[in-house]
Amino acid sequence: MKRYAITFALIFLGAALFADKQLEFSFAGTIARMFGQTSYELEVTDPVLGVMSLLEFPLSSTVVGLRAALEKHTNRGMPWAVRTSFYTNLGDPSNVMKDSDWFLYQDYPPIYFSYTESDTEMRYLQATVRAEARLYSRQGFAVYATSGYRYQYVDYDIMGYEGWQYVDTDLNGEYELYVVSASPTLKVMEYQITHHAPMAGFAFRITTPNLAVDLAAGYLLMLISDYDDHILRTKLSTSEGIGHGLLCSLEGRYTLKRSIGRFKPFLFLAADFSYVYADIEQTQEWYGNLDSVPKGTKYTGISHLIKSALFTSSLGFGLHY
Repeated sequence: MKRYAITFALIFLGAALFADKQLEFSFAGTIARMFGQTSYELEVTDPVLGVMSLLEFPLSSTVVGLRAALEKHTNRGMPWAVRTSFYTNLGDPSNVMKDSDWFLYQDYPPIYFSYTESDTEMRYLQATVRAEARLYSRQGFAVYATSGYRYQYVDYDIMGYEGWQYVDTDLNGEYELYVVSASPTLKVMEYQITHHAPMAGFAFRITTPNLAVDLAAGYLLMLISDYDDHILRTKLSTSEGIGHGLLCSLEGRYTLKRSIGRFKPFLFLAADFSYVYADIEQTQEWYGNLDSVPKGTKYTGISHLIKSALFTSSLGFGLHY
């Protein structure tokens, strides 16, 4: 995260060294609420019997952040802006992690045989740097080309589980339904997912003397990786690859009439939505003997489909000059 601290420092330094009537510097603190989830679906195929699993990890949580921007306003040349933000979560998700499994028989629909829910502990980081160049403006309306980079890291500890499973205890082909559970203080799984996302898009801005409204949309090229340690099964699953994403945001900033020295305070409301899709391959390896699979067993090329949908609403206060 050092690179993002450097970015903030450079923006502050630039504002101090080059501030003039055409250069506007702003910074703000924000609190936001996230709604959504990240999930992965994997499929292990076999001529006789395959398995499909779906794991859904909640993202619903409260986050706090810092934002800063440096904007060049000019009637000559091309006006530009550099914006950066950093967010982290205040608490754990309010929803549970869900784990579902199906048997796959040839020429038959998937057979649902297991479902569990678990509590989650989460650490979340998100940082964005975005540059803008104005392409067109007229009477308070402007169009900008945008490009940048977005980083997102989520680290989960999955605690305990409750649910049900169909189990063939006698290995005679007759499955019976069992209720299954583990203590909520027992860590059963660790999951980490990382996004590195170059992005490009457009922003549309309407401005009045005290109000600015931005609508932006962009494409994300996702460089994505995840790490899944099923502790109770002593099985480690990893994957990395390229995916795609979409990011949309709407923001309104209202400048208050009172000034604080050279600074003008402002309030802002924002909402953004992102969707990520990556169809990549997973590797699984057993590092212990707690499962029925021998230690050292390794499978590669497993179909691994990652999806993430996240909506964030934000409220903040800041200063600009």
